[in-house]
Amino acid sequence: VYVVHTGSPDFLGCDFIGNRAIGYLLGASGAAMYVSADDGGDFCRVEHCRFLGNFSDQSGGAVTNICQDGTFLNCLFAHNVSTVYGGGAINNSGACGSNPTIANCTFAYNISISNSVGAGIYNFRSAPTLSNCIFWGNARNG
Repeated sequence: VYVVHTGSPDFLGCDFIGNRAIGYLLGASGAAMYVSADDGGDFCRVEHCRFLGNFSDQSGGAVTNICQDGTFLNCLFAHNVSTVYGGGAINNSGACGSNPTIANCTFAYNISISNSVGAGIYNFRSAPTLSNCIFWGNARNG
């Protein structure tokens, strides 16, 4: 899913399984979901979704979230991999920051390989609010 400057989509009860983002720069980020608002104005809601076995050649094995303050509720992130910029499951970044709310989510067995940062979640200029989340078996540097 590629969401850029398109308002505030909702993803409810979706499965994102075995997606691949291979290539160069932004085209290889967020294998399951790439969301960018660039001004922090858009709001994406993701609830009761599963992100399983996704692979990104750059950042955010499952999700790359740029300048977007959305919500992830009751989601499972498992066996996702990023290879360069971190965030085996989620990469929150952007010049204006990404400050999502992440609640009641489980992050299990996600891997960040090359720069070995943020096996579950990587934050750059971002301050997400996390509550009641479980992090289990995530690894950096593969």
